[in-house]
Amino acid sequence: MFEELGNALLVVLMVGKFAATIFSYSSEGTGGIFAPTLFIGAILGE
Repeated sequence: MFEELGNALLVVLMVGKFAATIFSYSSEGTGGIFAPTLFIGAILGE
């Protein structure tokens, strides 16, 4: 039960981080694109 909840939360966080990265990059805000890409890769690799 908790493993399914953890996986669902992980997917929600990954999608949210991806959307935030796209929003930040498209609005030419600070934060870059390399570090968020590393974070997304680390989440997916787990």
